[in-house]
Amino acid sequence: MTPNNKPTEQLFKDAFADFQKTPSDKVWTGVKKGIFFNNIQKLLSFIVAGVAVLVTVFVIYSLSSSSNLNKTKLNKTKLNKISTQENTQELLIQEIDYQRDMVISAPEKELTVKKIHSANKNYRNNVNTSKKQNPQNIQHKIIAPTVVPIINVYKQEPVLEDSTQNILQIPDANFTISKHEGCVPFTIHLKSKNNENTSSTWDFGNGQNSQGNEVNYTYNEAGEYTVKHTVVNTGIVNTKTLKIKVHEQPKADFMVEEPKNIHVGGKTIFTNLSTGSVRSEWSFGDGSRTNEINPTHSYAKKGMYDVKLKVFSEKNCIDSSTIENLIVKHTKYNIQFPNAFTPSLQGPVSEKYYDNDISNNLFHPVNVKGVSRYKLTIYNKKGIILFETTDYTIGWNGYYKNRLMKQGVYIYVCNGQFTDGEYFNKSGNITLIHVK
Repeated sequence: MTPNNKPTEQLFKDAFADFQKTPSDKVWTGVKKGIFFNNIQKLLSFIVAGVAVLVTVFVIYSLSSSSNLNKTKLNKTKLNKISTQENTQELLIQEIDYQRDMVISAPEKELTVKKIHSANKNYRNNVNTSKKQNPQNIQHKIIAPTVVPIINVYKQEPVLEDSTQNILQIPDANFTISKHEGCVPFTIHLKSKNNENTSSTWDFGNGQNSQGNEVNYTYNEAGEYTVKHTVVNTGIVNTKTLKIKVHEQPKADFMVEEPKNIHVGGKTIFTNLSTGSVRSEWSFGDGSRTNEINPTHSYAKKGMYDVKLKVFSEKNCIDSSTIENLIVKHTKYNIQFPNAFTPSLQGPVSEKYYDNDISNNLFHPVNVKGVSRYKLTIYNKKGIILFETTDYTIGWNGYYKNRLMKQGVYIYVCNGQFTDGEYFNKSGNITLIHVK
């Protein structure tokens, strides 16, 4: 309605009353639509303005509530801190008396307990809370049942000296080993790092085992093995393993050519019989050394020498062999024997020989020097003595009881003494050959 309580339409009609032409219905319809949309636009403006006012009020209220809530929490925190500090000792005494974390049987009675306000939720169904604001005077009356659960007020309990609580931990299975790699025989020393009262078991990876915190073990065969250490503490088991390598050992061995006939200045041949080696070291006992495989050595002085051969494998494993007391004689003391002769087929010849005799019809010593005592014996394969003499200028002519012996191999044995007192013993095979 418009002023004077007249409809808008009537006002328009009154305004156009002086016009000679009356507006048509179509004009009036357009006017009505314009008025309608104008009213709608005003209504939307009022709604938007109202929503904006409501949002503003809500934001202001939320900020105010948050500030008050923070102040309240701060005040509660300060009060709780004061209350906690003043009541900690009393609560700890109560926990000890009721045996911490245990369920205690007690007669039914009424208890008065001073408790911090933050713990009230634990007794919500059994506590009458005082409305006084001083946290030091807050008291709770608890009707204790026959079984009273003890409630911890600490995030982490204090450790008491008389506590019977056992903390179970995984035992330390780490260990030390003296060596991870070696050669047969390979001995290792193992020691557990666990100092607690634990049980230690060792598995050496070859079917053998042992017990104890500290053990020794020797491997006698080459290969790769896994050492396993197992520890047990209060039923909890832990294990650690380590791998080791054991390498094959070379074998050192050698021989000396004619070890009983070595003289000063002579050449002595050493033959290497070692296996599994790639390098050799010789020591001849007189300060001389060489890395040759099969060396030849000459001694400058008479005496007894220890000859040692040391061999090395590809993995640097070492073995050695020694011949002790190798005798080197002086050159002026000597006696040697040939290994074959050709007796006369026309009958036995004189058994006496001379240094310039080159007939080879007698078996006798050669290069005789410094011999003071002498005995030579000839045997056949059956052990029958065919010839014997104590004079080194007498030789065997190949006959036995004036009969020529068959062509073949016979045995000689000679022993005696040089003029310097040194004894000698020589033996070997001789071949009797018939030459027509």
